[in-house]
Amino acid sequence: MGKKIPVVRKSKPKKAPSFELETERRYAYAKALFDVQDEPTQDVILRLVERMFSMTGQNSTPYETRQKNFLWNAVRICVTLARMDIQVANFTPLGRHCIDCGTEVRATRPKRKVVKKRALS
Repeated sequence: MGKKIPVVRKSKPKKAPSFELETERRYAYAKALFDVQDEPTQDVILRLVERMFSMTGQNSTPYETRQKNFLWNAVRICVTLARMDIQVANFTPLGRHCIDCGTEVRATRPKRKVVKKRALS
């Protein structure tokens, strides 16, 4: 008789976060970046949002949800351009936060060498 072939069972696919939950997470990131910008930069971002609204027309998605998603898209456009060294108004990323995801980045200090003292003989 031949060897038994092991059966590989597929694990259940992970559930994607709900659309509303993902929208809120993205909006919190975009709003934090939007709030630290100066007024001319905020105007540029809001003009991008207005342009996105004019391009979509009527939609079944609620207005507030679209507004949050468009703000996130506009901020992501500015972030992407900043990563490519293209200046949009006076756009600056968050100080101690990752420009991609918004999580706080801690600066690490180099470890000090421990020098053992020799005993005097």
